[in-house]
Amino acid sequence: NLEARTRGCASVTFGAGAFPIYWTIPCAAATPSSSSRRRWASTSPKRVNWEPWDLTLGGIRVEVKSCSYLQAWEQKRPSAIQFSIRPAIRWSATAGWVGEQRRQSDVYVFCLFAEKDTEKADPMRLDSWVFYVLPTRALDEHCGEQKSISLNSLLKLGPELVDFGELRAAVLRCVPCHEVKQDDDAGASDGACERT
Repeated sequence: NLEARTRGCASVTFGAGAFPIYWTIPCAAATPSSSSRRRWASTSPKRVNWEPWDLTLGGIRVEVKSCSYLQAWEQKRPSAIQFSIRPAIRWSATAGWVGEQRRQSDVYVFCLFAEKDTEKADPMRLDSWVFYVLPTRALDEHCGEQKSISLNSLLKLGPELVDFGELRAAVLRCVPCHEVKQDDDAGASDGACERT
């Protein structure tokens, strides 16, 4: 059934490593379990629990958000697309809440499961997904403290639209090395730019 097929996290290998695809219905940011995080460890250094981004790629901190037109319950029409872009305060196991409230990543990847036909819906089909890659600075400049963004408003910011095969390259070219954010505390992952 649709509900069973539209919740979870999948990892698909491309380029030099694996990259996670998150999907969730209803529309919300995905929170993968520790076991699913291990599936993409070849791309991202071991994730420190509670880090306010989902993975790192070449030193770039990536926040992944997902949304779908379809829900697990009966619908009269496809859902409006709304992604979370909420700024957050970083939490450290040694120091508790630290730093200022802000968007902690360098890049956002907005994943849209674009299928609108429940009979055809299958989140494992990569051609049913579209990906929008946007530097976090664009959200900071245009959205301020805004907590969510509609698809139409996102498109006005000019994100790069890519398919899954182009996703890794789009993330790597999205943020110049000198713009990669540095860590606020010594207990966090290395934020140095490590492009290959």
